[in-house]
Amino acid sequence: MSIIRVGVQCPFTASGQIVDIDGAASNVTSIQNLSAAESVAYSVDGGATFISIGSGTTVSVSLLITDVPLRMRRGSAGGYPIPVDITIEPAVVGSGGGVVLRAAGTSLVLDGQIDYAQLTISGATVLTISGATRGAYASMLVAANGTNVPTISGADEWASSFGYLNTSGVVNRLDTWYDGAARRYVWSQQAVITVTDVIAPTVTSVAVADATPTVLSVSFSEPMNTSITPASSAFAVSAGHAVSSIVWITSTRLDITVGAAFTTGEAARTLAYTQPGSNQAQDAAGNLLATFSGQSITNNVGAGAAILAPSSTTLLTAAGSIYTGQAGTSWDQVFRSATLKIGASADGWVSVDWPNASNGAVVVGLDTSATPTYDTSDFVMQLSTASTNLLQGSNTNAPTLVGSALTPAAGVRYRIGRLAGTVTIQESSDSGATWTVRYTFSGTYTSALYVSIFTIASNTIVNPRQVGLT
Repeated sequence: MSIIRVGVQCPFTASGQIVDIDGAASNVTSIQNLSAAESVAYSVDGGATFISIGSGTTVSVSLLITDVPLRMRRGSAGGYPIPVDITIEPAVVGSGGGVVLRAAGTSLVLDGQIDYAQLTISGATVLTISGATRGAYASMLVAANGTNVPTISGADEWASSFGYLNTSGVVNRLDTWYDGAARRYVWSQQAVITVTDVIAPTVTSVAVADATPTVLSVSFSEPMNTSITPASSAFAVSAGHAVSSIVWITSTRLDITVGAAFTTGEAARTLAYTQPGSNQAQDAAGNLLATFSGQSITNNVGAGAAILAPSSTTLLTAAGSIYTGQAGTSWDQVFRSATLKIGASADGWVSVDWPNASNGAVVVGLDTSATPTYDTSDFVMQLSTASTNLLQGSNTNAPTLVGSALTPAAGVRYRIGRLAGTVTIQESSDSGATWTVRYTFSGTYTSALYVSIFTIASNTIVNPRQVGLT
């Protein structure tokens, strides 16, 4: 749409009219008291509807000259010429940058810079594009209903058009224009970036908590599909702990229950996963957890407990009645007390250093009786220079070997004790800073355990220590 702008330049004082005659309607703009040598311009419009170029608009200009110099009153028969300049300009409306707002409809007229209100498709629809003002432009938002695709009449679809997206609720944008040769249009939609997850999940950590020594908690790098649970046979611990069951706790945590509990200072273990043929572990997007092995397991059993702190140990010294012999046997009782014990349901340890590679044998016993003999104690740790040279358990409660058996060696520390009801035999090669479980006694024991230490006559016991004894 455009405005006809009429400019009048008169060298004399004058008054007059500029008249828009457009069909039956007319609009009159008066020129009053136009001074000598003054020019003026008026925009001629028909009120709410501007003059539409090509619609037969006629503009007439009439002037009444009121002050013509005497010398100019006589002249040629044609009179004195008055310049009238008629120009066509695009309409500028309010603060919209030249864009005119119109109500939604199925007819789009290219007669200016037009923005039509949004149209919602509710049935079969034909959008008709008309008008031939070069440079004219119109746009309209069209909400799809998912059923009816509107057709376009009166214009050609431009090659770069994205086409109409007929998804219910999607708002399409229709842009159309006249380039002097033809009416064109394009469809487009608001840019939507869809991110597809193609990254496979991974295991970030595996840990055993002190409170649940038979449970491995497996953490994942992203939320997993908890409706799919692999068979327990898909997971395996490197040694000593057969998998019995698995269960999802959260979308990023899977708990694996094993038959044998993890113990304090146990040898390092790892977890492996073999991707099964069905029910594979996978993330929410369906990316499968890959087969892996060698995933380290953090063993927190006993972590932070006083029995793990070397500084809390107390040296058992040869004082008072500690040294009392055991008549009638080849063993001398180096230490035994009717009161020194690991209290009922409590945790505690007794440790000794191996003196050298050639000096005899040492036995540390834990028993529910306050006066046991070395070979009848419920739990026995025997360090021997016999040909086997192995860390051993008692003949009444033979422990299960965890990892490899040890050959006692000078400078290595050994201990026997209880943690959370489980009795184990452990070794340390760094003066008690860290411990490795070598043997585990089956079952759970909560009663008080009395301590006895025995050696063969003339053998030496080095640095006996205790933690948690009462």
